Amino acid sequence: MKRSVVEICVQFSPRGTGAQSSWIGLNSLLNIEFFSLLTLGEEGPR
Repeated sequence: MKRSVVEICVQFSPRGTGAQSSWIGLNSLLNIEFFSLLTLGEEGPR
């Protein structure tokens, strides 16, 4: 899962104006996901 998240980060890295706004939304989502991973451990919310 973490590996795919990194791949998504690389894919959606900001290259233009529209991509940058998408990156901000994706980054906040990933921060929430990462925080839940840190809180709940490897099991995750699923």
